[in-house]
Amino acid sequence: MTTVVRIGKLRVMVYSRDHRPPHVHVVAPRGQAKILVDGPGGTPGLEWNLGLSRRELAQALAAVEDHRELILAEWKRIHDDT
Repeated sequence: MTTVVRIGKLRVMVYSRDHRPPHVHVVAPRGQAKILVDGPGGTPGLEWNLGLSRRELAQALAAVEDHRELILAEWKRIHDDT
């Protein structure tokens, strides 16, 4: 697993040997969430949330949107995905 972005106590991570579609796991001290990089309408989409607060979730979604190109590049590098 690779931490791509840190936002305060949140870590936006790409796991190796993970499945498509491209997504990240956001890990916080008291929870985690899975966010699709390209969700409905081309914006990040929440797949599931286990314990992130509304504020943390909003920060995570914004981070995925703001760092979309970096996340996709890291996904492709890790998964040898062309």
